[in-house]
Amino acid sequence: MNPNSMRYFLAVARLGSFRRAGDSLHVASSAINRQISLLEADLGVKLFERSRGRNRLQMTAAGEIFLTHARAATNEMERARDQIEALKGLRGGTIYLGVAETFTRDFLPDFLSDFNQTMPRISFNITVATSPRLIELLAQDEIEIALAYNPGKQNEIHVATRLWQRTCMMMRADHPLARKASVRLSDYAQYPIALPAENTSMRELYDRILAKLRVAPRVTLVTSSYEMLRSAARVGLELAIVNEYLVSARDTTAKDVVFVPIVDPNIKPQELTCCVRTGRHLSVAATVFIERLKESFREFEAMHQIRE
Repeated sequence: MNPNSMRYFLAVARLGSFRRAGDSLHVASSAINRQISLLEADLGVKLFERSRGRNRLQMTAAGEIFLTHARAATNEMERARDQIEALKGLRGGTIYLGVAETFTRDFLPDFLSDFNQTMPRISFNITVATSPRLIELLAQDEIEIALAYNPGKQNEIHVATRLWQRTCMMMRADHPLARKASVRLSDYAQYPIALPAENTSMRELYDRILAKLRVAPRVTLVTSSYEMLRSAARVGLELAIVNEYLVSARDTTAKDVVFVPIVDPNIKPQELTCCVRTGRHLSVAATVFIERLKESFREFEAMHQIRE
């Protein structure tokens, strides 16, 4: 559809005649009439009743319907143009970001480095906390965006994008279980393991499952730090039950470890979310950040074919 046709149509609808619309737009009335006729031919309906002697064109029922949508489309186009202009003129600013500890080493640094290549004057104020705490900070407007796990349904929180991550056993690439396509929780009973601290939701889940399986693993490390769990597995001290890594192609340390999915009906993929407070007006920089994050999530999901 010719953009001029939409503009001419709105002018005629507002002013009631081709002549007045032409005067307003500094275009010949014949050109206005011709564009409206082409628009009507494209739609297959008449938008205006052209009766001689009338001082004002009469809009048809189809014209009234088209007018509603034409106004909405024009408004959306103006908003898009405004945001693009704002982006082109963006000189600086700060994004207040909250993240779970697991992102501080293996995903976020590379992601921010790539982001900085196109938006070098944007700075970040990053808060590291547990997922429940991040949701609290988001609701209080202490942070603008949160990368958090399993936030649940909350009216004050909007999930801008999400990624489902498999729960895996993390181990060194030379571990005896590393060549398996998948493992069961009972498979690691003969190996030393690291577990989350007892006050964490994941530890409660694992304890319930292990109790049902009557498995007594050899626990050699308990910690509230998920990064500590990963570090212990990375150097070969223990196996660790963790979410699959979000890694970039530049992360060479990922080649030294293996993530083997755990097959168990009680263990579901974890919901990694990018959240904002419902109703909050986001800065252009924050909006672009979220769009880039969506792209990264789509790439990871396509690579691993993860679904809920």
